[in-house]
Amino acid sequence: MSRIIYQDDEILVVNKPSGEIVEVFAEKIGEDIPILKGLPRYGLVHRLDKDTSGILLFAKKKDILESLQKQFKERKVTKKYIALIWRPMKEEEGVIETSMRRSGSDRRKHQSYPLQENGRRATSRYRVLENFENYSLIEVSPVTGRKHQIRSQFAYLGHPLVGDELYGFKDQVDPSGIERHFLHSNLLEIEVNGRKKRFMSELPENLKEIINTIKCLQS
Repeated sequence: MSRIIYQDDEILVVNKPSGEIVEVFAEKIGEDIPILKGLPRYGLVHRLDKDTSGILLFAKKKDILESLQKQFKERKVTKKYIALIWRPMKEEEGVIETSMRRSGSDRRKHQSYPLQENGRRATSRYRVLENFENYSLIEVSPVTGRKHQIRSQFAYLGHPLVGDELYGFKDQVDPSGIERHFLHSNLLEIEVNGRKKRFMSELPENLKEIINTIKCLQS
């Protein structure tokens, strides 16, 4: 399987392509690696949105699955994503802290709003990798793991992800050729039986091409 990043007797790390519903993708992986069939959700440890690509983690043993899920729940893992957002960020780095709830007007969406004591706290750290005339390429490290957290928070700040049909703005101008939201899980750090493990994933070619197109238009 060319999509495998790493595997041993305990874990499997794969590159999920954009456009794959994570539960359906997990089932496909289970067909290729039968040991996963005996585990809940084929050993899937966490989720990625359908159009988000990148690192997806599976456990091959029940005790490893429970340990990794506990690490995610207790926020002991390090996750990093690469995103392209509309409008350049003014600050080179920062921390976003909001509350989140399901939108009352569109049940598909999860709304970010000013931090409140009784709200579900969502925290993300970011740094700008490169600014363009109309966009910023950023690295985002979500501390919490709310659904649609990165997409919702940056839309709340007025910087929705490029290509995001759900959270994007009506007047948003996306670069030519974008066919998905620009969000890729590129780094994951976990601990397995006391050993730290780090995995990385390069941007897929279709996202690299978007960046190259933007650079060519500015040159």
